[in-house]
Amino acid sequence: MDHRDAEMAEVIVILRGEYAGNNEPALKQLRDGGLGITHVDNDDGVVEGSTPAAKVAELRKLPCVETIRITQTWIAEEPSGSAHDKESDDDVDDQPEDWK
Repeated sequence: MDHRDAEMAEVIVILRGEYAGNNEPALKQLRDGGLGITHVDNDDGVVEGSTPAAKVAELRKLPCVETIRITQTWIAEEPSGSAHDKESDDDVDDQPEDWK
């Protein structure tokens, strides 16, 4: 069975002008929205980070966001047994018994 554990997106967030000088409320909104922040440029109102790709559309709707640019996407394979692992032992061999 072909599936993905988690599609992730690396993003650059451009904050609205009113948040450039006081970005703490914006950073809280972004974190609460699911963004893992890796870099903040206070002077230019730019935040870099990563998030599940499915959350990008929700992040775009936040009051602090002017725009979001996706710079890279990737598939994150979760360790077996983790809560996010979509593979189970049953998925390892998905051929019916009579095909073997």
